[in-house]
Amino acid sequence: MPHFYRIRHSELHRYMRRAVQAGKWGYEICGQLVLQGSHLTFVPVKNSTNDLGSFEMWYTWTILALRKEPWFGEPLIGAYHSHPSSPAVPGESDIAGSRSNTLMLILACCDQKAGLWRIRGGAAHRAILCVYRG
Repeated sequence: MPHFYRIRHSELHRYMRRAVQAGKWGYEICGQLVLQGSHLTFVPVKNSTNDLGSFEMWYTWTILALRKEPWFGEPLIGAYHSHPSSPAVPGESDIAGSRSNTLMLILACCDQKAGLWRIRGGAAHRAILCVYRG
């Protein structure tokens, strides 16, 4: 895996807007992250819980989301979700619900910042996210 990950500003901005809209009502957005070279791509997956401030991705909906996109077959490297009212730092339940050695991108609605983390050994370690225009 690369030591840093790139994401287009326009794509990050688009998903941050979606997160802020959902966050106004206390809901989170979520999905998977696909790696193309060192570039991260969002694959939105329907949040399968109606509980405020939480997310859950059912396996079936994840597979359906991945299959309808042109990057089906690309490496699935992690997941993303939003935090309606907390910073872009993984909580205990975020870490516990993640597989080891995967990435977690968190979109914080309160300050509109993104944080990228590698989950390893039951802990979150900050990863480098390079946002570029293009």
